[in-house]
Amino acid sequence: MYLKTYAAYHGRRLDDFLCAVIRDFLRLRPYERGLNWRVPVSHRSPEGIEQEWKQINIALDEETRARLNAVEEETGHSKASILYTALIWFVKYLRPPVPDVTTFARSGGRDHA
Repeated sequence: MYLKTYAAYHGRRLDDFLCAVIRDFLRLRPYERGLNWRVPVSHRSPEGIEQEWKQINIALDEETRARLNAVEEETGHSKASILYTALIWFVKYLRPPVPDVTTFARSGGRDHA
C-alpha cells in the first residue's frame, strides 16, 4: 500500500515506479555493500494468508530483465527474492514512511515502531 500511495503522490504509475526502483537496485547493487537478501512469503502459505500478502506482477523492459537474470545467476537468489529485496531496500533505506506528525508529537518525539 505504501508504494502505491508513494507512486501516486509523485504522479507516477505504479508499474513505472516499481520498474525504476528495480533498475536503481540492479544498478547500485546495495547487496554488495552488506544489504541482506530477503525471502518473500508466498501469498498462498498460512503465514501469507494470515498477513494478507498479495502477489504483484511487474512488467520489466528487456534490459532490466536481462540484468535481473544476470544477478539471479551471479548471486544464486531467485528473481522473487531479488525483487522483494529491492522493494524492501527502497522502503527501508531510501524512502521510509514518515511517522504521523500528530502521533509523533504526542509521543514526545519517540519513535514507537
